[in-house]
Amino acid sequence: MKIYEYSEEMHVDFSAAVVALGLFDGVHKGHQALLSIAKKKAEKLKIPLVVFTFFSENELPKGVTRLYSTEVKSELLQRAGADFIVYADFRKIAGYEAEDFVRDIIINKLGARLAVTGTDFRFGKNRAGDTKLLAEIMQSFGKAALLVPDEIISETKISTSLIKELLKNGDTRLASELLGEPYFIEGEIVHGDSRGETLGLPTVNISLQSDKSFIKLGVYQSAVEIDGKSYTGLTNIGRCPTFKEREVHAETFILDFSENVYGKRARVALIDYLREEKKFKNKDELTEQIQKDIASVKERQKNVRHME
Repeated sequence: MKIYEYSEEMHVDFSAAVVALGLFDGVHKGHQALLSIAKKKAEKLKIPLVVFTFFSENELPKGVTRLYSTEVKSELLQRAGADFIVYADFRKIAGYEAEDFVRDIIINKLGARLAVTGTDFRFGKNRAGDTKLLAEIMQSFGKAALLVPDEIISETKISTSLIKELLKNGDTRLASELLGEPYFIEGEIVHGDSRGETLGLPTVNISLQSDKSFIKLGVYQSAVEIDGKSYTGLTNIGRCPTFKEREVHAETFILDFSENVYGKRARVALIDYLREEKKFKNKDELTEQIQKDIASVKERQKNVRHME
């Protein structure tokens, strides 16, 4: 899979393509359904599936966050069937009139024979273009548009905003169902304040480089991946208020694990929310609670194995 950054000078070798349009933040089950349909159309036409989307790290309005980084989104889009991804800086194309956007970018630059998008897709200057206009413009150039209805699970419309709201409320189970897998954070394992070692419970720390304010602070059962191997973890996302408060970070105790992994990358999937972060009177009280949390995780793991 190749990744391109859109510019007016961009040169790509798409003579014809199916182009999927959208933000695709999270690449949730709704996005996956759309991309599956687009992929089947591309295979039938024997042309590539090109995803046209936007960088996650573009300057965002205050209070707006993204579930995943551009790097993670690329991984998920590839997994969903993309042959090529073209990332655009939203600020650089926001001034395009709707027809110019479709003609100059989607058709001329990307070679779209078929544009595929969700029913709420908006485009062009001041978001003036909707899916009806997209279909009309594509048709006027001898091309076509396919509008994919919203994906519904348990009478719930899947959306990125809903998933963020679920994570904000600690409902990791439903968020996982809508995403198709547990929501995860990842980053380089860095040195913390070694507080876990003094408690006899060494942890791995990940700095949250981007805004993750939609994640509820507290303690989670987690699944940790390091060097392609998976482990069971107990993750605290918060400020460690019992001692000197720090910036919000992720601190994970990995069960039955004692390797030195500083400098490596870890992916921490949030499986289940256990409890809120709280300030304890002393380290002994904190240690006692952590041991209870570990016991709870082990019991949950045991119950899962019994159900399999």
